[in-house]
Amino acid sequence: MLAYSTVSIERRQTAQATVIPFRTANFSDAAPGIQLKLAKHRTVFLVGDDAERFFEVESGAVMLYRILDDGRRQLVEVVFSGGICGLTSGIAYESCCETLMPSVLRSYKRNELSRCDGLRARIMERLQGQLAAMHDHAVSLGRKTAEERVCTLILRLRDIDEASKSVEPENTQCSVELPMTRTEIADYLGLTLETVCRTLSELVRRKLVEVGQRKSEIRVPDLGKLRRAACWDLC
Repeated sequence: MLAYSTVSIERRQTAQATVIPFRTANFSDAAPGIQLKLAKHRTVFLVGDDAERFFEVESGAVMLYRILDDGRRQLVEVVFSGGICGLTSGIAYESCCETLMPSVLRSYKRNELSRCDGLRARIMERLQGQLAAMHDHAVSLGRKTAEERVCTLILRLRDIDEASKSVEPENTQCSVELPMTRTEIADYLGLTLETVCRTLSELVRRKLVEVGQRKSEIRVPDLGKLRRAACWDLC
């Protein structure tokens, strides 16, 4: 059963204190392919809302999550630039969706897929990539240790950043921007907040990562060592 605990509702209300709630944004009246510019931690849709539209992430990132009766939250997917969210098999959304950072989304009506061959082909191609990424994430959750999960996430974020900035693949060191808080990382990796913080501290102690200039930045001095720590070749 999915439900909203008092804690989760208070978290959502606090995060949206300076923005217009989703239901007043008048998405249902929007033209096909309308561009939406959303602030950080803006709710895009909630579980149970009518799934009349789906969204293409043009920049930024969003997280899809579910909340259990006891308030525990599981992030089921993080969708970055170029990704798709909001396509469901039913008439209602099955997860909640929230921006992780200031993001630009493009909203489409579901029936546009049946009327536009170009749009349908592009969406199918991107969903195939997301499905492959979710299979890799399932391996991390099911078989990897806490350290391996954290290292794998850092490497995946590095690959996404590399693709967007055209970083040379032969670089042996890099900086990685973490778009997620420690709590969000814990919910995504199926770990506790304490385990995530302890694991990151241990990675710093072993010089597998370094603290960046910003709180959200992590430096990787040797990608080869981090890949081995993540069992990256098995992903």
